[in-house]
Amino acid sequence: MGEDRPADARGLSRAPVSERVAGVVVTHGPDPALDRCLTALAPQVDELVVVANPPAPNVSARLIVNDRARGFAANANRGIASTSAPFVVVANPDTEPHPDAVRLLLEFAESNPRAGVIGPRLEFPDGRWQPSRRSFPTIRGTIVRRTPLRSFLHPETRQRDLRGGHRPLLPGGESRLGALVRPSGDRAA
Repeated sequence: MGEDRPADARGLSRAPVSERVAGVVVTHGPDPALDRCLTALAPQVDELVVVANPPAPNVSARLIVNDRARGFAANANRGIASTSAPFVVVANPDTEPHPDAVRLLLEFAESNPRAGVIGPRLEFPDGRWQPSRRSFPTIRGTIVRRTPLRSFLHPETRQRDLRGGHRPLLPGGESRLGALVRPSGDRAA
């Protein structure tokens, strides 16, 4: 890993730059949070890529602009394919990672070589835990989550924080996503 960085505006020391991790941020149009995301993620990764549906944002990272709108997974895959790093952090533009988030995800990945995707604990901006772990999707579960049944069955109450008191890595709002991906086969370290 690279050299240490000075503390950020929140007073938290920044993690060393990693030469083994690329960051891919997927955006589906203008997002006022994108600059904060890139500013927080850039010191933690060696390569930073933004994959955007039209219209393209003005960013300081390498930009890949689609000719037509594509979904999150297609954009993430396109960004991952454009990197050469053995590990890739994939995030939405409203993600604001802690200064040591990528280092912690990488340490976990290296100590668990069979893990292909490592997802951090997420937080809402007010500090509450954001449920992000879900079981394999079912028709019944989808109906409950996507209809007014959600109001009385409260599917979010069935999600639990299995890691208890561990410090969250990526605080953020409801649409936050951050995961460390180990691309397959010939690219893995």
